[in-house]
Amino acid sequence: AKPLLSLQEDSAFNANYNSCFVSNFNYSYIAINCKPDGVKHGPLFTDKRVRRALAYLTPVDDIIKVVYKNKCGRTVSMVSPLKAEYNKDLTLIPVDVEKAKALLAEAGWKDSDGDGILDKVIDGKKWSMRADINIMNAVPDWKDIANMVAEVYRKAGIELTIQLMDPGVFVQKNKEHDFDLSMGSWGGVSSADDFT
Repeated sequence: AKPLLSLQEDSAFNANYNSCFVSNFNYSYIAINCKPDGVKHGPLFTDKRVRRALAYLTPVDDIIKVVYKNKCGRTVSMVSPLKAEYNKDLTLIPVDVEKAKALLAEAGWKDSDGDGILDKVIDGKKWSMRADINIMNAVPDWKDIANMVAEVYRKAGIELTIQLMDPGVFVQKNKEHDFDLSMGSWGGVSSADDFT
């Protein structure tokens, strides 16, 4: 969005070209490791209340405004709002740090040692709510997004460490399920989706 926005400020460009932003079938997301190995990646996100809390902490509207200059929109699922099968009854989740904190507490995550980071004993082992978020270094906007996400997560006692990776390493780690959180994008098409 940024390069075209800059071009649209140039009168010579506008005199010679027509340009506009249009909706498409692509979306960006943060993948959550729900089946960690328990060694390198702990059981931080196995409880659906924790995953729901992350949704309440992800500042999607701010990301759209700051990073994408309001040139994209939100979707509530992987089905594009441009498709007839999109469920219009699903509601978007707003940022609500207090609701997220309540869900995390309900799931047993508390700051028992006073370090500002939530923790919980699971199967006899104490886990801290510290997670890596993998992003590709080839996508500059993702670092800005990850920093915005980390800032809000920290308000609820979750510490994120951003892991910048070359595209090949990033893809390999995703294939091997070697991540806590991983940012991604998916390109869709106008034809029917096959989610099998």
